[in-house]
Amino acid sequence: MRFLTSTYSRLVPIFLAILTFCSLAWAQDGTVDDPESKIIGKPDVFIQVTPVEGGPDTIKITIPFQDFDVANLEAMCNGIGAYLNSEVRGLSVYGPGTGTSANLYFPQASFAVYHVISREDKGIDFNALIKPIMTVEPRFKSFSVIIDGMAPEFNTVKSVTLDSVMVRGSAIENPAALEYRIMVLTSDLATLDIPRLSEVQQTTTTAPSKPTSPGLPKIVFVLIGLSVVSLFALVYFALRSAARR
Repeated sequence: MRFLTSTYSRLVPIFLAILTFCSLAWAQDGTVDDPESKIIGKPDVFIQVTPVEGGPDTIKITIPFQDFDVANLEAMCNGIGAYLNSEVRGLSVYGPGTGTSANLYFPQASFAVYHVISREDKGIDFNALIKPIMTVEPRFKSFSVIIDGMAPEFNTVKSVTLDSVMVRGSAIENPAALEYRIMVLTSDLATLDIPRLSEVQQTTTTAPSKPTSPGLPKIVFVLIGLSVVSLFALVYFALRSAARR
């Protein structure tokens, strides 16, 4: 009996170690890539839009990469004007350490165009801001868009989840503004269509589903099976040895 007890005392830690390893393997394999996390973090492009009553909307674009080619930034700005069929007015493009501020750390551009914000329904043409930027290499996919002076209304876009894009809006107070975090999930711009208003969103988007944890991976079942077989084998031989004594 003493021998059997000693055998069990040696087997239990081994069995527990195997189970611990299995649980760790399950936890690692069960990690789910949450799409929601893709729009959290530092954006690739910052866009600030200021609606001007009776005039064109002013836009400021900042690329948070010091070595980004300002010629590509200029092409992005002209692309936005072409998309909106509006003349780009007062375009200024600066690289780090140039322009009106010697402390400018990243490439930045400012200009004015019409039709970004609708004066009738206050719809926001996200496609005009995002698509032209994505035609220039490298293709940025994460954006922060701030609309100055706007407060959320019943038809303001709040949340969009499509196969091609995710959009999350939030209100900023004092001074009032709307901030949108946008993550483009496709490389095919023909399939990218971001709704202007929430009433469009309701018919074209689906609610984000919560990520589900996958079942146990096969390796866990194999390890558990081997540990059980090993345990029974050790107990069997321990009992035989005890019986012979």
